[in-house]
Amino acid sequence: MAAMKVWLTSFFLLLLLLQVYHSLQHLSLPLPVALLLAAGLAVISNLDQISSADQLTRLLRQRQQPPTS
Repeated sequence: MAAMKVWLTSFFLLLLLLQVYHSLQHLSLPLPVALLLAAGLAVISNLDQISSADQLTRLLRQRQQPPTS
């Protein structure tokens, strides 16, 4: 019985994914929207490197400032 539920769920999920795929094939975005999405994806995928660079900048600024006493 559980195997039948898994099979039916998988079948309907596959049909849903197929419908989404066909819908997305007919979608066309204007160039500025596509460029903004690409830039956003680039920023999100490199977010760990950006935060590391921010930490490095903060560390360098702390070293340049004379200690206050």
